[in-house]
Parts: sequence; C-alpha cells; structure tokens
Amino acid sequence: MFSDIAWSIVLFLGLLAGLELGRWLRRRGAPRGAVVESATADASSAAVDAVVFAVLGLLIAFIFSASASRFDERRKLINDQANALGTAWLRLDLLAEADREPIRQRMRQWVKDSLDVLARSAELEPAALRAALDDLQRLQNESWQLAVAATERSPRPQAVMLVLPPINDWIDLTSTRLAMANRGPPPLSIPTLVVMAVVGAVLTGFNMGKSPSRSFLHMLAFAGVITFAVYVIVDLNEARSGLIRVDAADEAMIQLYASMKPDARPTTLPK
Repeated sequence: MFSDIAWSIVLFLGLLAGLELGRWLRRRGAPRGAVVESATADASSAAVDAVVFAVLGLLIAFIFSASASRFDERRKLINDQANALGTAWLRLDLLAEADREPIRQRMRQWVKDSLDVLARSAELEPAALRAALDDLQRLQNESWQLAVAATERSPRPQAVMLVLPPINDWIDLTSTRLAMANRGPPPLSIPTLVVMAVVGAVLTGFNMGKSPSRSFLHMLAFAGVITFAVYVIVDLNEARSGLIRVDAADEAMIQLYASMKPDARPTTLPK
C-alpha cells in the first residue's frame, strides 16, 4: 500500500511538472507581454487536445470498469465457495457417522487455515505463502478421497450424486480464486494511462499559458483528480493489500466456520 501511495505522489508531482512544462513552452515562443495566438492556431490546438483527452477519458473508463469487475468477481467467488462448502457440509449427513466426521474435520481445518492465510497474505514471503497454499490443497485432496471412499461404501445410491458435486465445486472455486488473485490489468494499460495523463498535463499547461498568471487551484485539481483515478484503479486490483479490500466478503467464511464449530463463534479471523 505504501508503495502505491509513493508512486501516486510521484505521479502527482509529475503531472504538476507537465503543467509547468506546457505553460513554459507556450510562453517561451510568445513575445514579451500578452500571449497572442491566431484563431486558426487555437482551433487546430483544440482539435488535438480533444483527441488526447478523449483517449485519456476512454482509458480511465475502460480500465476502471475492468478493475471494478474483477474486484466484484473476487467477492462473488468467496460467497460462492462458502455456499459450496456449506452445502457439502450438510450433505455429509447422508454418510455414516464414522465416514463423515474425518471429512468434516478437514473441512473445518481448511476454513480456519484459509482465513488465517488470507489475514497474513500481505506479510508472508512467497515461499511461505506457497507452502501454506499447498497445505490447503492437501486438506482438499484428502477430503475428496475420503468422500469418494465413503460414498462407495454408502448403502444410499444417491449419496454419490449429492455429496461429491459440492465438494468438487469447493475445490474448483479454490483454483478459480487463486487464478483471479493473479489477474490484473494488461501489462501496458497502466503505463499507457500514465503517459497519456502526462501528455494531457502538458497540453493543459500549454493552454493555461495564455494567461500571464498561474491558476494553482486548477493545476492542483487537474493533477489531483487524475492521480486519484489512477490510484483507485491500481488499488482495486490489490484486493488484500490496498485501501479497497474484499475482506468484508470473508464474513461469509467466518459465519460458515461458526456453523461448523458452534461452540466457538469467532468475531475476528481465527488464529
């Protein structure tokens, strides 16, 4: 998060520098005193400005929309996985007590460990995070194998069709969540957006050079609005480490964990 704030400050200062550069270029080629431009030059400059700012606006709109969609999809996947786990937990009642308890024990452990990993994901080293994810996958694999063996022993033929699908959904949604966590904007989209913003700042400063005095309010507003828009776009793609997080969606998993262990309702992430 701090690195995002740092580069946002750099972008803000860069946009202010672009505004000053544009103003300097305008006044450098003008005679002393008032800056006079022909109507034809103003019209041609306005056409170029319109194209640049139209492209900049489209980039912000499209990248923001895609980032917001990915953020919503991450929250939806958490709820979907919690629902699949809850369904699997209930349908295990179709199995014998001796068969369902080992599966439920691994499910409880998976929910507890997954919440713990998510709570510490921002501070874990890549190797430690990979090891933790491997442990979670092991619990899922053991749950699946135990469930398959239990349904084969079950006297109820419908157990296979009712018990295994939600467990399979739980495992599949884990893979989808991991893949979604690694998804972000296309590699060149953010750099292109920054370059277009700086170009827009230079053109804006060039137009502001018509006036002999600076309008600091407009300069700060332009740099601040563009910087804030870019920061929000980047932050939406860092769902666990930025200011805009999907942590609230974890409440579905916390409630599920409470239903698995009714004697220990957690109010925070289990440790």
